[in-house]
Amino acid sequence: MRTVQLKNFDFASHTDIGRTRDRNEDFLAYFDSLNGHVFVVCDGMGGHNAGDVASELAVETIGNFFSLKYYPNPFEALEQAMITANQTVYNYSVGNDYLFGMGTTLVLILIREDKVYYGHAGDSRLYLFRNNILDQITTDHSYVQQLLAKRMISQREAQEHPRRNEITKAIGLSSVFDPDISPKAIIPQNDDIILLCTDGLTNMISGDEISKILGNLSNLNEKAVKLIAKANKNGGLDNISVQIIKFHNLGEDSEPDLISSNKSVISLFRQVLKKKKNIGILLFFFLIGTLLFFISVDEPDITGDNTYLANKHSRPENNLIIAYHVKSGETLEELAQRFNAEKDMLLRLNPNFDNFKNIKHLKIPVKGLYIVKKIDELPIISAQYDVEITDIMKANNICSLDLKVGMELIIPIKSK
Repeated sequence: MRTVQLKNFDFASHTDIGRTRDRNEDFLAYFDSLNGHVFVVCDGMGGHNAGDVASELAVETIGNFFSLKYYPNPFEALEQAMITANQTVYNYSVGNDYLFGMGTTLVLILIREDKVYYGHAGDSRLYLFRNNILDQITTDHSYVQQLLAKRMISQREAQEHPRRNEITKAIGLSSVFDPDISPKAIIPQNDDIILLCTDGLTNMISGDEISKILGNLSNLNEKAVKLIAKANKNGGLDNISVQIIKFHNLGEDSEPDLISSNKSVISLFRQVLKKKKNIGILLFFFLIGTLLFFISVDEPDITGDNTYLANKHSRPENNLIIAYHVKSGETLEELAQRFNAEKDMLLRLNPNFDNFKNIKHLKIPVKGLYIVKKIDELPIISAQYDVEITDIMKANNICSLDLKVGMELIIPIKSK
């Protein structure tokens, strides 16, 4: 398939039957929907009946879901899309004897406002390739992955394990389905690559080999073709499918806008001070700012109390709702305190809450998400969002002021 170019990203898709299978049970697609750009890759489960029917049906259901209605909350949209796909495939299988037991893996992303939201079921994977480093974003739902998580086997043993193809979660195998949805969005940077793929690729190619192909100078279509060819050269024991998305024109390299930039005032001052000729301009604005400050201090309180001043300096909060992955032992009270959120608000956002028994992701309001850049420091980010440093550290479970470039910080609501 040729490379497709869009405003802020290009993408290429490719699928191949491999060298040992008699039909291709993978199915993949791209949809430009009401909810944003949707990419989905499915791998019909080879050990079940009609895996190709299951994968195609799941993809078609996903496309229809996102195209029929707009969902303000992207996390909710992903969750409901996967539940709908599961129910559709399951109902179809129980209504047709020769299709009974069919299923499919699924990896799905939704790109909206230059953010990447994702969900998955099974061992089809999502990777982020940034600065020549390949990170696996999703965790396989498989028997071998459970052994790895318990440190009962090594990575090398996992690659040769006789039960490595056993899946613990998939679309269509049961009417009861718990979607695995991203707790936070990926905020891509220029030249980032997102890779969606089936295990026909990852079982045949190492992470280093994938990185080498993604990092070369070929275009996206050539990268996709090379990944498929390498998997076939190494045996091609399964169907192989890849979708590659590369981001650009995200505005990170543009000059800072003094009015609309998200950078803090301190960061902007740093940029100005780099050039001596700007010091005079800086002093001028400092004098003007000082004058305005004294004028505002002397301004009368026309109400006779603090209401006027409070309203004059207040601004509406544009809070973001994230889907927080609830961990064992956590309570609603603890999370409310950690994110400076009212317990009643959390209960309204999560009407199905039942002491964490039937909930995996908790919807929590936060002030925003921030990707750490080279010049960033925690005090600067704190000043930018007008949130206490300790509140940011508490929300992100960090105990040091040192930040890593590319780290995503949750910015909690300002404590009262």
